[in-house]
Amino acid sequence: MTTFINNKGIVQTRLRRNNRQQNINELKWNANYDGKHAIVKVDVAKDGDKKKYRINLDNNDFTRTIDFSEPKLMRQHAFMFARP
Repeated sequence: MTTFINNKGIVQTRLRRNNRQQNINELKWNANYDGKHAIVKVDVAKDGDKKKYRINLDNNDFTRTIDFSEPKLMRQHAFMFARP
């Protein structure tokens, strides 16, 4: 049995002070896994600064990456997604 995964989304944070727009932070992602390879695209915008990340993983890398059972890996994931 082959597993296919497609996950995409957007998270946007808007900060307003004194009824004025201060900044917009945005995280967009599009991830596809075909059972052998994963392609992850992440776009980050923070205070007008934009960055793009493109990650290609083989099956072994992908399996290790999504294994959240080890505390060390959970810390790595939290660090990776907490920073733009």
